[in-house]
Amino acid sequence: CYDRAIKEYGDMPILEIQPHDIKTSLERMRDRDFSASSMKAQRIVFNLIFQNAIVDEHMGKIIRINPVAEVKVPKSRKPAKQREAPEDDIVEAVRKSAKTDPFGLFPLLLMSTGFRRGEALALRWANIDFKAKTIKQDRQIIYRGAAVEKEPKTENSVREVPLLPDLEKHLKKPHGAKNTDFIFHGDDPSKCMCESTYRRRWLSYCKRMGFIIDSPEEYKGKNGHTYIRHHYKPSLTAHVFRHGYATLLFEAGVDEFTAQRLLGHANIETTRSIYTHLRNSKKQESLSKLREYVQEQIDVTE
Repeated sequence: CYDRAIKEYGDMPILEIQPHDIKTSLERMRDRDFSASSMKAQRIVFNLIFQNAIVDEHMGKIIRINPVAEVKVPKSRKPAKQREAPEDDIVEAVRKSAKTDPFGLFPLLLMSTGFRRGEALALRWANIDFKAKTIKQDRQIIYRGAAVEKEPKTENSVREVPLLPDLEKHLKKPHGAKNTDFIFHGDDPSKCMCESTYRRRWLSYCKRMGFIIDSPEEYKGKNGHTYIRHHYKPSLTAHVFRHGYATLLFEAGVDEFTAQRLLGHANIETTRSIYTHLRNSKKQESLSKLREYVQEQIDVTE
């Protein structure tokens, strides 16, 4: 978002930027089918740039009005995308990998807690209460060049979730590990995992599990021979397992308000939206089964 703002107005004197310029930028994003959340994030960045200019010791003397203040985010032409939970075969494969794969514990923890990637990476052994069978989440790791440990973005993100049996079976504290050590780390357990290490381990895990997209590319070597270069990309993201946890809560009959607390949603409407989507999916699945059953009965009588 920041880079986009610089590309749009980096060469323009700040006093010349008017509300209609910001509005036009956001409308261009809409016309290129950006999501509502992307346009909202862009507006926030525009707003912060001008707010910082207004309170700046020098810039504040020449700019006093924020042109972003009256600009609304245009309605996206792209419908909100509802993330789907991982398929049953993927869930089963992840459960098995927790025992056999060196990084298999990470996706199992995501699937068993609903934690976001940064929340899972911030977990220390002190967060696990094996007696009470709970996991407390009170920190997050964000990547801004370097890995930064900080407090969660909202109060609701600080939460305690049950330690489920399948995770408890594989979550064993290593001998000699300190309570202050990170569960997922690089070479030094006292330091959080850096982004390059995480990306390398996640890609390697997905390759081993077959959760991968390969985009081969032909190229010619200096000797004139044709070679194939493989570009691998994970077909699953860490966030998919968070939706898998939401699905687990729904299927277990957990009410919306309890699910909101366990998922760390700031707004109950977010949880309700997921539950509504799951109800509709179940309804369509049931109707499909009904149609198939009736069709089978017709085929038998004919």
